[in-house]
Amino acid sequence: MLDCPSWEKSVRGIQENGVIVQKYEDEHNHLAKRLLLANGSLITDVDYSDEFWNAAEVGDTIIKEVGTMAYRIAKKDTLILVHLQCVF
Repeated sequence: MLDCPSWEKSVRGIQENGVIVQKYEDEHNHLAKRLLLANGSLITDVDYSDEFWNAAEVGDTIIKEVGTMAYRIAKKDTLILVHLQCVF
């Protein structure tokens, strides 16, 4: 099991930029929340933030830069910034 510093280090190392093609709860993994991007990336950090899960929709673009704890959700007319925090 991860502790907060290890989890945060892992999240800070992630880089994402892609369009959501599928949003689902993984029934084979305790209904863990998942976002699948068109580039094949699978975002699992959405499980740690209700705000992230509720805001993200199929067709939105997800942007995450290395070194940050924030994901940007780009919609047609809005940009939402979601900061992840450790919840362990």
